[in-house]
Amino acid sequence: MRWQERAVCRTKHQAEAWFPPNRAGAGPAREVCVAECKVREQCARWAFDAGERSGVWGGYALPWETQQLARFVGAEAQCATFGEGTRP
Repeated sequence: MRWQERAVCRTKHQAEAWFPPNRAGAGPAREVCVAECKVREQCARWAFDAGERSGVWGGYALPWETQQLARFVGAEAQCATFGEGTRP
């Protein structure tokens, strides 16, 4: 079974909750992710490696928490360019 199939976001909230228009709107999705998801680390790593630019991934709301996501996955990177077409 792939990690995506075990992700709590598959069953909690509407899809729109995982792609909020602003950082404040990410609260409910972030709370569910951090408190309940058992594949948070895999999700965060995937989002970072894939260069995701928006959404709640591994409990981090992008693009607002890009640097925190990078630290969580242990990336040694220039986070300023992340999400702008150039992965660190």
